[in-house]
Amino acid sequence: MKGDTATLRALDLAKLDVSNRALQQQIWAIQDAQEAAKVPRRCATLGRRSVTASWTR
Repeated sequence: MKGDTATLRALDLAKLDVSNRALQQQIWAIQDAQEAAKVPRRCATLGRRSVTASWTR
């Protein structure tokens, strides 16, 4: 995550009605999981590019 996400999220939660805070936290958890799932794919793509580049040298 970029920056001080925890602090920013705490400030955002403080602005929300109490009844909506759990929902917002679930949304963030899903978004965080989606971003985390992208990391292995990015690494695999970079690895393929490196291998392909070495073949063309």
